[in-house]
Amino acid sequence: TNEQVSFSYVNSFDSEADNKQLIMLLSMFHVSFPTLVYKHWLNASLHYLYEHTDSRLSIDSTKYIDYLEGLSDSFFYGRFGKITDGEPIDYYDLTYKKPSLPTELDQTYLQQGTGVQNFIFNRLDYLLWKKLIAKEFSATEHKIDLGYITARLKGFSFTFRTSVEHYFPQTPLGSEPMKVSETLPCGVDSFGNLCLISRSDNSKLSNYLPTAKKEHYEKATTVESLKQVFMMSYQDWTISEQGVKNIADHERMMIKVLQKQ
Repeated sequence: TNEQVSFSYVNSFDSEADNKQLIMLLSMFHVSFPTLVYKHWLNASLHYLYEHTDSRLSIDSTKYIDYLEGLSDSFFYGRFGKITDGEPIDYYDLTYKKPSLPTELDQTYLQQGTGVQNFIFNRLDYLLWKKLIAKEFSATEHKIDLGYITARLKGFSFTFRTSVEHYFPQTPLGSEPMKVSETLPCGVDSFGNLCLISRSDNSKLSNYLPTAKKEHYEKATTVESLKQVFMMSYQDWTISEQGVKNIADHERMMIKVLQKQ
């Protein structure tokens, strides 16, 4: 038949805001753990639905969101929290048991340059999205260009990004490299200078200075990384004293968001 058939997803809940938030949450987990063997989050979410579906086959959307956000917290602190003795907590235990969790991030996990785990960036982008939607950022308090950032918020969705980009590059074209300093002990590998993007864009733009990268991304209709949008909102992202200070300030703010502080 020549008749075209189109498909669409039916919203799970009456609240459009809840549906949107659940899409973001589940997408965040999905792109963070793309291989089937590591989909502990999917087991957890299906187990929750099985346990909490009532006789009318309905689920309380608010409680489901709270559960998934709690699961994100458990994965974050259970795997990347400060553990005084022993190894990070096993995903099975984080999914089906209630282990005692660290309460503080072990920041050595952020000091691994391109080795920083994808889940950390995806969790951060979700929390940035949530705070922006709730209008919890203040341009004055956080010293950010909130207008620049919010104008790009609608273009953001989670995609399979696997490449950690240095916004200020390791081998910059037309500039001296960024050095390790008291302000930035990890130099160019500082978490504040990193974001998660697609591999194709990273290889194409890897040595460009932030001004050139910003020009490229501003032409796009979609947004790959909200953390990157925050970085692009700064006027100075160079090796100057102000540029280095901006990177350090941005890093401190991002770490606070990661820990929900």
